[in-house]
Amino acid sequence: KYSLYSNLNKTFNKVIEAVGTNESFSCAIDIANTEAKIILVGNPANDTMALNQRLYWKILRKQLMLVGSWNSEFGKHSKSDWKIVLDLLNSNIGDSFLSLISHRFSSKDLPKALDIMKNHRENYCKIMIFWE
Repeated sequence: KYSLYSNLNKTFNKVIEAVGTNESFSCAIDIANTEAKIILVGNPANDTMALNQRLYWKILRKQLMLVGSWNSEFGKHSKSDWKIVLDLLNSNIGDSFLSLISHRFSSKDLPKALDIMKNHRENYCKIMIFWE
């Protein structure tokens, strides 16, 4: 919960917000140092994400840098990573977490792995890269 983190009495130079709620966004701002970078990764949990005056002032006063990062999108009917995984889980194929790894590549094959993910050239769930 947000209240657990608001009493940390510790701040950070880099904060990753990966939940996508008003509470987690507010917490990220609260625990950020002056001139910190906040990386926004969490997909918005709903349409009520808001930036109120208090939070806006904190961003200004702390001189924070907010950086967005696209991770993926979720749509019940669109082709997306989330939909593919949900379909696999619902079909009982995913008996263990290891079975979620659909592809394994060495680092020299990284371009191929990224192409599969970007262009959905093959069905995949989790692509692992092994670094030599």
